[in-house]
Amino acid sequence: MKSLKTELWKATHNPMFYAALAIGCLIALVNVFENKMTADQLRPLILSEDHVGSRSPWGFSLFFLWLPVNTVSYGTTLYCVVWPILAAMPYGWSYLRERKSGLYLQTSVRTGRMENFVAKYVAVFVSGGIAVAVPILLNLLASAMICPYVLPNIMRYVQIGDGYFLSELYFTAPWAYALIWCGVVFLMGGAAAGLCFLVGAGARLRVMTMLVPFAILMVLDGIYSVVYERGFHALELSPLRLVLAVPNAPNPEWVVLATIVLMALTGFAGGYWQVVRHELV
Repeated sequence: MKSLKTELWKATHNPMFYAALAIGCLIALVNVFENKMTADQLRPLILSEDHVGSRSPWGFSLFFLWLPVNTVSYGTTLYCVVWPILAAMPYGWSYLRERKSGLYLQTSVRTGRMENFVAKYVAVFVSGGIAVAVPILLNLLASAMICPYVLPNIMRYVQIGDGYFLSELYFTAPWAYALIWCGVVFLMGGAAAGLCFLVGAGARLRVMTMLVPFAILMVLDGIYSVVYERGFHALELSPLRLVLAVPNAPNPEWVVLATIVLMALTGFAGGYWQVVRHELV
């Protein structure tokens, strides 16, 4: 327990963690700025309509413009590309530094390899999840100050339909949907951050540790794009795009959860094989 507290403190109190949060929040604010411009353009048009009701007639709703849903936003596009790097930044850098300096071996001797590895993995998972999820939550709250809360109108500008993650909840209780999706993004970021353990001690540059999750997800995205374009599958299977609530294809609950579990198990199994089973320190 003491080692876990220590690792969590290190994971959330280092310059790379703060840098990841700052970059993610800056991207989130880019989307907010875009939402502000959209709001300024659409508000006069909507006010001129003889419209009474709780649903937005023009898609002018917080839950259409929120970053994970607004697929035409520059902020969304940028976030979709860089989020694996943000997830790996908080602890991926210091992880390899500890491996190279021998500090990892010293702590393993004192606490045991398995206990030390589990504490390290949890810290990597939590810090990566926070770095990815906080910008999404910030974007939701900041956009709520600009965009009105009205229920998304299923008859106009439909982006989430049958087969998408909790689609019925999105149109009936969008705030609950948004908070659940923030939790999904946290799990996605944590699972992706755990892929840092696949690098092991063989990497010469610390930056490689941060880029490994990004490289893996980019390769998987490329493979899936080829398969999807040829019409072999109608579901979104790219982990890189599943961080968005509206990817290129339907993302049912089982696909999202299975992707998170597979990424988490891959990172944990890779680290376990190197550190615990084969003592590759």
